[in-house]
Formats: sequence, C-alpha cells, structure tokens
Amino acid sequence: MKDRAVFAELFNNGPFCYYIMDVDMSNIQMSHAARSLTGLNSEDATQFHACIEFEGSNSHKEVLQSALVTLGHFKTSYRFKKPDGQIITIEERGMVITDETKSPTGFVCTLTDTTFQEKLKEDFQAALAMAKFPLEHPSPFLS
Repeated sequence: MKDRAVFAELFNNGPFCYYIMDVDMSNIQMSHAARSLTGLNSEDATQFHACIEFEGSNSHKEVLQSALVTLGHFKTSYRFKKPDGQIITIEERGMVITDETKSPTGFVCTLTDTTFQEKLKEDFQAALAMAKFPLEHPSPFLS
C-alpha cells in the first residue's frame, strides 16, 4: 500500500509531464506538470483530443489505435491548442499498458514541449536558405 502512496505522490506532484488514459480513450489522468503544460484540468479525454492539431492524415487517436495493435511503444508530435489560445508543439512518447493476460488496458504517455526546438529548427532552415541563395543564383556583376 505504501508503494501506491509514493506512486500517487509522484504522479500528482512530480516534475514529470505524463498522463494515463484508458483503453477506450475516454478518460485521462494527467500529472500536475501535464495539466500545467496543456492548461487542461478535466479528466475528459475528449477535451484533450480536441486540442490536438495533427499534421498529415493521421489523428492522435489513430496513433494510439496503431499502438494497440502492436501492444508497443509509439512516438508522435503535434501542435496543441491550449484553452487560452496559445499553440505549442508537443512530442509524445507512450506505450500500451496490459494486464496479466496481455490484454490492453490503457496507455501511459510522456509529453515534452518542443515549441522552442521547432522554432529554432525553422529559423535555422530559413537562415540556411538565405545562405544558399547567392551560391545558387550568382550575380552577373560579380563574374
């Protein structure tokens, strides 16, 4: 019983940004750090999924469904629109939780705010394009 109390304390007040979601993706328990990152306080996973802006054809639920098929780990990233309107980029890593019969019971996932890294990458790509331009388009005046 003491182990559960320690786990509950770490989950609720630890510095780690993670959540646990049930297998039907309807309920979510978020650590304090995850609630702080996302701005969400609800245990209704519908609100969590509604804030996710996925690029490409997959959705967040499809990524989780794929993990259910393999009972494995997954990694994905997406834009997340917080209730205050701020948009952040999140990298999510997770795994399927199974019971003793290897039947899936839910997910445990970590969330990392990668907004700064994504902005840095965009800025670097823009600077690289500007640096390449004179090489790819030589001036006739310098010949």
